[in-house]
Amino acid sequence: ELDHHPVTGLGEYSFSGTYSPDHQTNHNLISFCNQIQSVTIPESVTSIGKSAFEHCSKLDSLTIKGVATSIGAYAFASCTSLSLVGNFQTIGEQAFAYCGMTSLTTDADITSIGEYAFSHCTSLTSLSLTGSVQTIGYQAFACCTSLTSLSLTGDIQKIGDYAFGYCSSLYTATLSKNLTSIGTYAFEYCTSLNSIEIPGKVTEIGDY
Repeated sequence: ELDHHPVTGLGEYSFSGTYSPDHQTNHNLISFCNQIQSVTIPESVTSIGKSAFEHCSKLDSLTIKGVATSIGAYAFASCTSLSLVGNFQTIGEQAFAYCGMTSLTTDADITSIGEYAFSHCTSLTSLSLTGSVQTIGYQAFACCTSLTSLSLTGDIQKIGDYAFGYCSSLYTATLSKNLTSIGTYAFEYCTSLNSIEIPGKVTEIGDY
């Protein structure tokens, strides 16, 4: 609460080490945000703004008590120690890029995962999307080089271009029966993936 009023949202750059639309780095702010280790988002908060916790490199515990309806672009980007994610409905561009999580399971009411949302999460080894996700954005999980297991069993209908590109350790992948579109280069350079079963509803497969 602030002045006895419930907080309903966190604004852009609230606790991050960035400060301008040009996305420049402020070293004083980084010094402050690097002291943050644990964050609990109360149920009253429904939105987390762009870059709200970006560059909080020591943040390793995140609890979202309610259901944040939106996670803004870069909201937790470069939180390299972060290993726990809560409940939300939409995940913005690069929202969790370069984070340190080792596994990710979503079974909440997430409907979309934005571009680069979890790209370069190089510690991520397993991924399970079982909820209401319908689209996986451009390069959403690109360069997750430790990812070995992928299970898309929810309502996913579209996998975007390069979505899992350069996931060089990906060995097994299960795709949603509701899937209709697989983007260009969606599994580019997944050199450990020996085989994959394409669901019967797929009507569009991009190049390569």
